Order: sequence, then structure tokens, then C-alpha cells
Amino acid sequence: MSEAIKEAPTNYTINLITTAEAAELLGINADTARRLCRDGRLQEAGISCVKIGEGKTGDWRVSQNDIIAKVGSRGVLTPQEAAERLSLNPRTIKRQILAGKIGGLKLGEGRGTLYRISIEALEKLLTR
Repeated sequence: MSEAIKEAPTNYTINLITTAEAAELLGINADTARRLCRDGRLQEAGISCVKIGEGKTGDWRVSQNDIIAKVGSRGVLTPQEAAERLSLNPRTIKRQILAGKIGGLKLGEGRGTLYRISIEALEKLLTR
């Protein structure tokens, strides 16, 4: 048995949720969540995905712990929604997420890139 397994904490629980539940937390479509898992884009963003079953009949489960660590427990907004609340341009919101100035999430690269900002991060900005 490896040392890493021997030293693993016994009180840590990973909560796996369906892609539909993950999609709701991330503010995206369930099919998009499945595609992001399959393509490895959620994993690139630091959110673990596990495939249950084989082939096309297999389904994905997503770590709820990772989603909450990335975007908080109160949900997310699109850059457009956040920009409207802050009276800013959505591009400004995206730049702030990329610069690490706003707690948010970038999923993917190129034209299909999805950005989400946590409601908790937005409220911090509003109370400054």
C-alpha cells in the first residue's frame, strides 16, 4: 500500500453530484456540463469529474466540493448579469475574472469559453 493512501484523511467526504445538478450550480445547460466533463474542460478549471459506467451509456458525476470551492455555495451569474448589477461592460467582468480580481470561473478556451462569477464575489465588490 502506498504512503499517500495510508496518510489520506478518513474524515474527508467527496460529494459527487449529477451533471444536471452541477449545471444548475454553474448556471449552464446539463448537456454543456456533460460535454465539459467529457472534454476535460471542467477538470482544467479545477473541478473533478468521474465517469460512471462504460461507453455511451456511462454518465458523469461532478465534485460538489470543487464547485463550491470555486464559486461559493450561493450560485453564479453570467458576466452580463454581473455587469448589469455593477454598471460595467461584460468584457470588463471577464478581464477581472482572468486577472484574479473577481472570484469567478473560466471554462474552456476560444469562442466557446464560458465565464461565471460567484454571487459572493459580486457582493464583496458591492460592499467596498
